[in-house]
Amino acid sequence: MALEIKNIESKNGVDLQLINWEGGRDFRILATSGLSEVLKNQGVEEEKSFELFFCLPSYWSLEERENPRFNWVINWLFRFSDYLVKNKTFFDHGHTIAAGNPPEPLSETMKQTYFMFSEPIDTISFFKGQLEGKKYLAVIPLFQDEFDYKVAKGTFKLEDKFRQKGHSEVLDDFRTSAVRKKYFIF
Repeated sequence: MALEIKNIESKNGVDLQLINWEGGRDFRILATSGLSEVLKNQGVEEEKSFELFFCLPSYWSLEERENPRFNWVINWLFRFSDYLVKNKTFFDHGHTIAAGNPPEPLSETMKQTYFMFSEPIDTISFFKGQLEGKKYLAVIPLFQDEFDYKVAKGTFKLEDKFRQKGHSEVLDDFRTSAVRKKYFIF
């Protein structure tokens, strides 16, 4: 499986790379490169030094840098990187963070207001087979009710809900919440 890796942008020693590969995949990876090294150089333990990524659907166009429907992924990866470096800290599997203060929808089509960091789900074979040697965490946008459910029930229960609905780390403008709303009838 051949890889095509294209540097998109760099900031403070961290590159953003768009990773495409042959093999019929219908998504691409937008990942940090160098973040784990910057964190290790600041004293963050190696096992807690990850690269971060968004898994983009193939129809997304990062060439339209000014288009807010797509450019938020670039902005957020740099925001996460800046936060981690400035605070000499790390994210780990299951950690969550709000999309702003107060939380705001990511774009006009992505209504999620939180992020969860997760080990790769659908892309696990890609990361094990193609990019060994580095550790990666997927950035998964969450709806408010998914965030509330995760806080109340835990990461693993939310992951079960994601699996039941067929959700993964692949971004989807049309994804619905993995958490069923409960309606009370009196």
